[in-house]
Amino acid sequence: MMKRRICGAALVAAALSLAVPAASHSQRQPPLDGTVGHCFWLNHDCMGEARFEWDGDDMWVIDGRANGWGVGAKLQTDYGKVRWCTSFLGKDVWHECRFNHKEYSCVRWRMYEIKGERVRYASPKWSHWYHTTSGAKVPSYNCP
Repeated sequence: MMKRRICGAALVAAALSLAVPAASHSQRQPPLDGTVGHCFWLNHDCMGEARFEWDGDDMWVIDGRANGWGVGAKLQTDYGKVRWCTSFLGKDVWHECRFNHKEYSCVRWRMYEIKGERVRYASPKWSHWYHTTSGAKVPSYNCP
């Protein structure tokens, strides 16, 4: 009976440790070098920021407003892959989404806010295209 209780407690502890996201994701920041991105403005207010880290293909988002909405970026590649990076961590907390894109391809993104099933785009246009290997801004006709 004692072995069952110990095993049961160990299983519960293991499950809880898997269910809780790593604190490093909410406390980390994108590197100063090796990222491209910018604030997305709405009514003269930075609603959030999205940054692409080309060494590792990570997308970083941060919410700039405490308005009850989550914030995110819809990421698109030149070869048709679409990914979403969304954060509900609150204002001024970076969230990292890890992706793996083809080398020597291009990515772009568009910022949005989300609450439940409702999504509203905060940026009227997509960002520029950026190379996944260098982060260099490129015209769309130069993407492979």
